[in-house]
Amino acid sequence: MSEPKNQLRTLSRGLDVLERIEAAREPLSLTELAREMGESTPIVFRILQTLEERKYVYRRDSDKRYSLAGRASTRETVLRLMTLLRGVGGSGSRGASLSELATKTGFEPAVIEGLLEPLMERAIVEINRLGMERWRMSAKVLEFVRPLLAENDLTTQLIPVMERLGVETGETVSLFKRIGDEHVLTAVQPSRKPIRYVMEVGERFPLHLGAAGKAELAFVSSEQRARVFHRLGQSDSGFDEDRIHRLDAELDQVRKQRYATSVGERAEGAAAVASPVRDAAGAVCGVLSVMMPSFRVSEEELHRIGDVLVRTLQSVFIPATGEQFWQGSAPLAQQEPSGEVPS
Repeated sequence: MSEPKNQLRTLSRGLDVLERIEAAREPLSLTELAREMGESTPIVFRILQTLEERKYVYRRDSDKRYSLAGRASTRETVLRLMTLLRGVGGSGSRGASLSELATKTGFEPAVIEGLLEPLMERAIVEINRLGMERWRMSAKVLEFVRPLLAENDLTTQLIPVMERLGVETGETVSLFKRIGDEHVLTAVQPSRKPIRYVMEVGERFPLHLGAAGKAELAFVSSEQRARVFHRLGQSDSGFDEDRIHRLDAELDQVRKQRYATSVGERAEGAAAVASPVRDAAGAVCGVLSVMMPSFRVSEEELHRIGDVLVRTLQSVFIPATGEQFWQGSAPLAQQEPSGEVPS
């Protein structure tokens, strides 16, 4: 009977080690674990070796301290995956190195590697090698979001408007929706011309770059605009006080003319004109953008397309309840006070 008792005692010690590592705010050393448990160092070391071999714990090379590894409860694993995916997705097309992901997530490199493995097997995450391994989101992730983006009520109701604009301008028409300080491309009506400017549904862009982002940012509240400016000033995007002041003045002009233009801001050789889509209360619920190669359009033509966009969107009526439909009248323009732009 001594062998089963010894096995149970060893199992109990192993669980004690896991519980103490899990409860600790910082990784623990072998000496600290042995002292807390009142066990000898060799016994605790053998337990840790077994747990490390089975990938329950991880010993850091830098200081030989132990922390929990990739194995966790289903709930904990899902939360870790979500945190990691945010870190990878926030790194853009350049991707993030293992050390950068560790900084972003607070996870140990061994934990991150364990989480990345199934994501790479399913092609959700891919490696972008720029002198070193960097991980980024793959286009496959669009399989999860494309149905949601495509079936959005606003998208469905604006398709006829986008088709009309595509015929009138001969260029690509795109619909953007705002998420935080970014724009997400939710629908595209590609140009039929052999040389055209088309992006993939699901692509994300900062609000301060490009015609579509500025068409949205121009109509947010002054408090929201100030918060965006503050974050730009605190980031490494190169926005100093003078550049922020110029952007602020540009947004004021966009607000007056009701459309924004850009040439080569997000992509070299590309140009765009964008105007906000509003609901009946005057709130911006999306942005339509006409996009084309810059060699095919002059500044004068950009402003002509801007006028076309504004006129077309005056025919779009979107009740504030969120129910959308298109009609051949201009109720929104009738609701706006003369000479004023609703905020």
